[in-house]
Amino acid sequence: MKQLPVLHLSDEDVEASLKSAKPWYRDMDLPDPLGREDCFYRPDLLAEAARQRVKEGRIWGCPSTIDYPKINGGSRRIVAFDPPTEAIYRSQAGGVRSADRSLSRNVLHARVHEIDSRHWQVKSWRQEQERLRIMQSEWRRHRMTVGLLDIKDHYGSIRLDALENVLHSCGLPHLPVERLIASLRSLCDFPGIPKGLPVGCEPSAILGTVALLPLDRVITRESGIFVRWMDDVRLPGISRLRYDHLIGAVTESLSRVGQSLNLEKSIWPEEGMEDQVPSLLVARGVMFCDEAVDILEMASASGEYARVNQALGVLGNRGDIRGLEIIGQHLELFYRSPAPVGRYLKQVQSCLDAWEPLLDLMHLADRVHHPIVLVHLAQSLPHALLSAAERQQIFDLAVSALEEGEVVLSPFLFTLCTRGARNQVAIQLRKRAFDLVHEVDDFNIGRSLLMGLRSGGSLPKTIRKQLAELGQSRPDLECTTEWVLAA
Repeated sequence: MKQLPVLHLSDEDVEASLKSAKPWYRDMDLPDPLGREDCFYRPDLLAEAARQRVKEGRIWGCPSTIDYPKINGGSRRIVAFDPPTEAIYRSQAGGVRSADRSLSRNVLHARVHEIDSRHWQVKSWRQEQERLRIMQSEWRRHRMTVGLLDIKDHYGSIRLDALENVLHSCGLPHLPVERLIASLRSLCDFPGIPKGLPVGCEPSAILGTVALLPLDRVITRESGIFVRWMDDVRLPGISRLRYDHLIGAVTESLSRVGQSLNLEKSIWPEEGMEDQVPSLLVARGVMFCDEAVDILEMASASGEYARVNQALGVLGNRGDIRGLEIIGQHLELFYRSPAPVGRYLKQVQSCLDAWEPLLDLMHLADRVHHPIVLVHLAQSLPHALLSAAERQQIFDLAVSALEEGEVVLSPFLFTLCTRGARNQVAIQLRKRAFDLVHEVDDFNIGRSLLMGLRSGGSLPKTIRKQLAELGQSRPDLECTTEWVLAA
């Protein structure tokens, strides 16, 4: 294999990347266990850890996966990366981001917004979603027939050689393209990591959107007007005859690169367009909290998850706690509307008294089948509600999850039980956490264990010395140890 020049990662580039990616970090399905507080405190040490990984040829660290529910049923396997790997992957994708300029303005999702030469980010999905809603309203007003196309397992079916050809067709320099593709090929060598692009991170969203550029060209040639949201294509005003002809052309084009249409979702005409937005939103452009509570209750019972998402958005933006009780009664919302539920829980985190309906969910015995429930609760549950005994139980649960290979879940539980611990409880958890951190290689687990040392007052000199030594022996943890020592 041809040896490529080493990727250059400056402190300034990594810090710019962290700042630019904040909107994505805030909305991503699987958040960081520590909210990247340690990385923002010492981005220079994060950059040093990333450079060390590049030098050693282990840019992906210890990637792990979790099956994350999809709103319309089923699940997708999200790949969880730690901050040094995110910094490297984002830098590599940044080298090919100008491919976005080749896309039509009717491609709405995961478009690149250039802030300056160093800062770039994915455009807000909320703004793009509003554009789509306005278009849909116009289509309804003009009684236009809309056809749908959907790619089957888009991320997982992307062939890296095909992606490489698409990027080259955009006129990009060879080196950044070859470096990115070589890295992605090495990621597929890890056991349990899906083929194609890793789901859940900002760089993959950009690459996944660009990968369908040939599809855009086929649709433009055969049909003309289209609107694409990642791999969901809408064709306003298309006749049945033209739609059937287009299906054939698209199927042939996709088959050349190993992809195919999801025929269950590729339909003409689009069904249920009138139900996608509640009538009161269309009529008044606003939803009041009392109405949102009613809609949340009815939609949760009837399984209308698009309405659930909109009602949770309204209640969360206004800090209305009445959704907590409804969520506690409908555990399935964590699986059919996981990201909206997670965002809502964070928005009402400060309302301690209202959390009782959800507190018992932390003690789910059947943890294997409910990891997403625990991930979102661990991120949002007010730690002031936890008793000393509950903290110890959650720590035991985290250790058990780690031993059983649930690597993604463990850091969230470790962070929850140690954050805000005081007095004797803090001392006990500190000792357990510090003993365990020397036994694990996973960066995110190590970071979450060190979180426990920030709680409960000042550290003894011996612990501070050991922390400093740990940072020297584990460069990837140095930004976290410095963050802990600064507290």
